[in-house]
Amino acid sequence: MNMINLDQPLLKKEDDQISRSVQLVDMQLKSREYQSEATINPDYEEIKLQKNEKIRATFLEYLNKFPTFNPDNWLIILWKIIILLLVIFYFYIIPVMLFFGYDIVRHDLDLIWLKQLVISMTVVLAADVFVSFNTGYYDKGLLISDKYQIFIRYFTEDFFFDIVPVIAIILQLSYQDDYAYLVWVPFLFYLKIYFVLSMDEKMFQILQLQRKAKAAYQFIRLILSVLFIVHFCACLFYAAGAHTIRICKLEFHIYSCNTWLLQSGLQDDIYLLPYRIQYEYAFYWAITTMLTVGYGDITGKNPMEVFVSIITMLFSCVIFAILINAFQQVFSEINANNMNFEKKMTDINRFMRDKNIDYQTQQKVRRFFTFIQSEKVKDFQEQINLINQLAPQLKDEVIMQSYGYILRRIYWVTPFSYDFQKKMAYLVIEQMYSNGEVIFKQNVNSQMGNNDDDCLYYISIGGVNLQIILEDENVLLFSQLLKDNIFGEISFLTGNIRTLSAQCTSITQLYKIKRQDFLQMMLQFPQEYQSYCMLRDKILLRDYAAININCFICSSTSHLAYDCSKSHYNPNKLDIIRNAYSTYNDRGYYKRNQQKHQKSSLIKILSAQLKVTENLDLDSDKEAPTPYTARQLTFDRSLSQVLDQSDSDLVSEIVNRLDKKRQQRYIEIDQGKENFKKINMIKILRSLFSTTKAREPLEPPYLELQRDFLDPAEFYQLLGKQGVQFYTGVPDSLLKDFCAYVADNTTSQQHVIAANEGTAVSLAAGYHLATNRIPCVYLQNSGLGNLVNPYMSLAHPKVYGIPILFLIGWRGEPGKKDEPQHLVQGKRMNGILTEMGMQYDVLPDYIEGAQEALDTAFYSMRQRKGPYALLVRRQCFTNYKLQSVVKNSSPLNREQALEVVINMINPMDVCVSTTGFMSRELFELRQKYKQTGEQDFLTVGSMGHASSIALGIAITKKSRQVFCLDGDGAAIMHLGALTQVGSLQPKNYKHILFNNQAHDSVGAQPTSNQNLNFQQIALGCGYRDAFKATNEVEIKEQLQKLIQSEGPSLLEIMIKPGARKDLGRPTSSTFDNKEKFMTFLQY
Repeated sequence: MNMINLDQPLLKKEDDQISRSVQLVDMQLKSREYQSEATINPDYEEIKLQKNEKIRATFLEYLNKFPTFNPDNWLIILWKIIILLLVIFYFYIIPVMLFFGYDIVRHDLDLIWLKQLVISMTVVLAADVFVSFNTGYYDKGLLISDKYQIFIRYFTEDFFFDIVPVIAIILQLSYQDDYAYLVWVPFLFYLKIYFVLSMDEKMFQILQLQRKAKAAYQFIRLILSVLFIVHFCACLFYAAGAHTIRICKLEFHIYSCNTWLLQSGLQDDIYLLPYRIQYEYAFYWAITTMLTVGYGDITGKNPMEVFVSIITMLFSCVIFAILINAFQQVFSEINANNMNFEKKMTDINRFMRDKNIDYQTQQKVRRFFTFIQSEKVKDFQEQINLINQLAPQLKDEVIMQSYGYILRRIYWVTPFSYDFQKKMAYLVIEQMYSNGEVIFKQNVNSQMGNNDDDCLYYISIGGVNLQIILEDENVLLFSQLLKDNIFGEISFLTGNIRTLSAQCTSITQLYKIKRQDFLQMMLQFPQEYQSYCMLRDKILLRDYAAININCFICSSTSHLAYDCSKSHYNPNKLDIIRNAYSTYNDRGYYKRNQQKHQKSSLIKILSAQLKVTENLDLDSDKEAPTPYTARQLTFDRSLSQVLDQSDSDLVSEIVNRLDKKRQQRYIEIDQGKENFKKINMIKILRSLFSTTKAREPLEPPYLELQRDFLDPAEFYQLLGKQGVQFYTGVPDSLLKDFCAYVADNTTSQQHVIAANEGTAVSLAAGYHLATNRIPCVYLQNSGLGNLVNPYMSLAHPKVYGIPILFLIGWRGEPGKKDEPQHLVQGKRMNGILTEMGMQYDVLPDYIEGAQEALDTAFYSMRQRKGPYALLVRRQCFTNYKLQSVVKNSSPLNREQALEVVINMINPMDVCVSTTGFMSRELFELRQKYKQTGEQDFLTVGSMGHASSIALGIAITKKSRQVFCLDGDGAAIMHLGALTQVGSLQPKNYKHILFNNQAHDSVGAQPTSNQNLNFQQIALGCGYRDAFKATNEVEIKEQLQKLIQSEGPSLLEIMIKPGARKDLGRPTSSTFDNKEKFMTFLQY
């Protein structure tokens, strides 16, 4: 057999020439065959084209079976982020398996777990290829959704970098026992670096405007890059030592090998240690070498290890210089905004100092700029200049998405066309207002000196009070508007004067539209202009339902608050004249005893009427609208001939009677004339029926404010006159002014704030038994449930008959806006009291009415020997500020302490918050941190029962930590619940009690006992541990102990009273809170 010589080419030169000739002949033959086929069949090109089109159509039909994904969809972005994390993870795994081999997996890791993970990752990456084939892309700013273009683009650009890593993993799994294949196959997976870089760029685009998030992402990216470099160098250094040992094993002198795995300054025979320990030493060498060029304890012992060390040091000099510069840029970017703000504040402070601005004004200016910095309010004009650089269509889209949501909140704008709304969005202007700044004043418009241009306003940040300034400079508040509210519609649409004043409650950002700009734009849309005119005329005719506005007082859409009959005296002019001067005689219905059988009786009456008419002969001065002259009688004189003598006598008698009435009528007419002269009827009629020109400014509202308010001091004196000298109860927000006055003007023996309403009734009963005097018990109607038992079984007239005056705050009164739990009970107040057999009345809001109501109440209690209730409506009492306010030295308020707590609690832990400010602040903190709040159950009512709700959850969901966020007043109200917690001993029950020693949400009045030692109470009830904290450091320390302790355990946090004035209420319904919470408990 002839052997091939590898030193010689397989083909000689002559053979190369022969092969080229053969190839040329073949090409000429194929060309002639094609030409002959085309000559024989002229439609050959068309048939071939149709065949290609058919294949393309079939291929597109197959592609279109699957949906096209939008690359900006959040699900696609989330999918790509998951792929990114898997790729980065495998980037770290490859050097371990490449340089350590599969032995480290078998000995130190779970091989089955890793294999399953790699198989799962292979499936996910293969699925990503399918997703990428169906995901659109952007070309020159335009979204491409055509499947064929997507396929061509992905196949030519990204497919290779996605499919090769998948094949590499499959080969690696298939030949994992053959190390020779693992030498080169894993490197193919690093083609995914193309995907990592593209995702990195996309993440920067997503986080472009989120400065802190972007900086955090950059920091994480740099840390991962440094760790990967160190990790790779550590694996490479280990591979150099392991290679030396393998050579020594082949030569049978392993213990004479010169390698760091056998000889090092830290420990000899590292090679015999577990692979995990060997990796730690290699990682230590890489860190020290790259940062400090090593300590000399682990160094290269042979040429290969020294070479790896040299390469590592050279590489680290370049890489670490780049990374340090990148770190510096990240920190500079974080501090850049603060440095610019400090420079601006320095300039403005220098300006105010040079101009001798007073200190208070300087503080206002500083707070204003600090607010702008904290809220990240940007320059509106600068943003508009950037938007104006966009293409027209894209500019319209940006403007509509930026300000279109404001227009969608305006009720009367919705019917207008989309083009009109798009133009209207361009009229929106942003403006900042300082705390207390007046936006517009009442009784004027833009033509009369108001500087707001009759704008329409939308609140973006802050709050606004709508109020009226009375003649004595007092302010009457109508409504408090917060974020996302709209005001100023009536003057904006009609041009009439402002009926109320608007003043900012804090630093506020408003979006506004000027009326003049709106009217000019309206002329470009004739159809919308007609709709606007109809809308304007409806408002002028007082049809406010067209713009979804109602009266603040009675919620009617036929008038506004300044014209409400419930708060103003608005006389009906026609009714006044009719009642005062009408001579109409009301007649009743009369049923005849006998039926008319003939016309003779009618004739007699008609004859009498005729004769009376002739005899009266009233002159024009004495003419009066009587029943006789009002009728137009058609009487035939010839009928008188049929009358006999008896009939004439009857007529004479009727005439005599009517003559007497005639004389009386003369007297009445004369008296009427005298009265008419006295009151000057002509002047009254002119004033009452005077007309004004259309759309002229109306009279200033509230010239005759009829509504009165009870002064707490005067009402207290009225009770004192009735003999009331003892007060007890649970504070209520509707009664807070009266309760505050009682607290400031009574001793501790005369006024007792009870733990709950039932205790108050019992305490009042004991006082009556000892003194025979009638006590007063105050409460909110939601506390009726607590007093039912002592009332029905103790104070009821048919039991012991103990007279007690109940002052009940009527929360949820029908027709008044309130929370859901109050609306349920407020609607049924009358029925509840009636079924309880309790007599009651509504307390009038003026002193005379209150006096009459108290007289009735005390008369009933003394005669009936039983309690009597007075329902107190909202805003019944004038304002009174509590003088004896609870004060303590705690540095934090409830919201600050609560923020520390929720930041330390695990997101999977359950929170049950008590009623009042606690639940409201918890909801807003979740909104602040952009959390769903699904782990929170907001107990908006049921005061004192949050601990029992949390207990019911804790004994059922034993694998979840359950935190009860309680208040001192709520805990005191049902203190017995703590004994049940101690009895059941749930290990996952954590009780956090915020103690401000006051009923904060109902007037900040003190609790029934401010000196309770809740720690000792909890331990006495069976709690395992009890802790206490007074400042932020202690809260963090004690809360950590609470979390780590075995429950039930309690943490008492001492706080100071008070809450933010702009504290809102939960925007989600109670049903939504319940459904989300129940779903969360199933996790």
